[in-house]
Amino acid sequence: MRATDLSKQVLAELARLDGDAPAPEALKAALRMPATRADAGLLAYGRELLRRVEGKSRDEVSLALWRRFACDEHGAPLKGFELKLELFPVAERRLLERRPWLDAA
Repeated sequence: MRATDLSKQVLAELARLDGDAPAPEALKAALRMPATRADAGLLAYGRELLRRVEGKSRDEVSLALWRRFACDEHGAPLKGFELKLELFPVAERRLLERRPWLDAA
């Protein structure tokens, strides 16, 4: 499964929690927005970390997801970035507040 597919899954699940059922095209369009792409990538990366703990890692996908939130648009690492647990609920809250699957529909 590709990084984009994992990010779309995250958005779809958040949308369902919010009572929405966006079309796949809306999810794909939402991921074109840099902030949405970064937040969904972070949440998908967190899921992949849990899979790694279970021994079900997909390393190439993890790297692709990492680059969505820990690197700039040119692929360079963000200076001073540290992955911290508190980043995950913040990303989820931002996505639920913005509801990008509606804007992209």
